[in-house]
Amino acid sequence: MPAPIQYAHNITRRLARVRKDGTLKYLRPDGKSQVTVEYGEDGVVRRIACVVVSASTARSRAGPDR
Repeated sequence: MPAPIQYAHNITRRLARVRKDGTLKYLRPDGKSQVTVEYGEDGVVRRIACVVVSASTARSRAGPDR
């Protein structure tokens, strides 16, 4: 499996785990992640360029500006 997909799957599995075990009680289903990597000329991953994680939260978990 390509590295960016594997990394993104690992992140979403962790989101699901902490939601289900109650570590982050305010998380709701529908978490997403995206990982962008930079490859060298030899096809080896050189660096992770960007990681985006999105997770739904319960209404009661409004930030300080709400």
